[in-house]
Amino acid sequence: MSSPTDLSSPSKAPPAPGQPSRERKLGRRAGIAAYFLLVGYLGGVPAFQVVREAFFPTPPTEPPPFTDCRSGLRALYDAIELGREAAREEHERGSDDADEETALARYRAAVSPLWRYRDAVANMCRLSPEHEGALDAIERLRYAEEHGVRSQAAELSSLRRLVRRIVQQKL
Repeated sequence: MSSPTDLSSPSKAPPAPGQPSRERKLGRRAGIAAYFLLVGYLGGVPAFQVVREAFFPTPPTEPPPFTDCRSGLRALYDAIELGREAAREEHERGSDDADEETALARYRAAVSPLWRYRDAVANMCRLSPEHEGALDAIERLRYAEEHGVRSQAAELSSLRRLVRRIVQQKL
C-alpha cells in the first residue's frame, strides 16, 4: 500500500475550489491556439498576396504584339471598337439584365487580349507627352465604354469623337 508521502506514484489531487482542472486548462489553451491560427491564416494569406502583387507584380509572359507606341495605341483603340461591337450585338438580342451581363462579358472578352499589354504600351509612350495624353484618352474611353455597355449612355459620344480624331490624326 502506498503512503501519502510516497513519491513513486503520482497522485492526482483534485483542483482547488474555483480553479479549473488541468484538462480544462489544456483544452482552453488548444482552443485559443486554434483560434489565433485560423485568424492569422485568414488575415495573413490575403495580406501576403496583396503585398506580393504590389511589390513584385508578374509581367506578361510574352512580349507585346506591337513594336512601337503608335501601333500599341492603335491596337488598344481597335480592341475597344471590337468590344463595343460585341456588346452592341448582344444588346440587339434583348434588353433584360441577363443580356446586359452577357454584353459586358462579351465586351471584356473582346478587349482583354490586347489590354493586358497596357503597361507595355505606357512604357513605350512615356517619352512623348502627346502619346501619353492619347493613352489617357483611350483608357478613359475603355472604362466609359464598359460603363456604357450597361446603360448605353449618350454622353459617350463626345469622348468617342475626341478619341477618333486623335486616332485618325496622330496614329
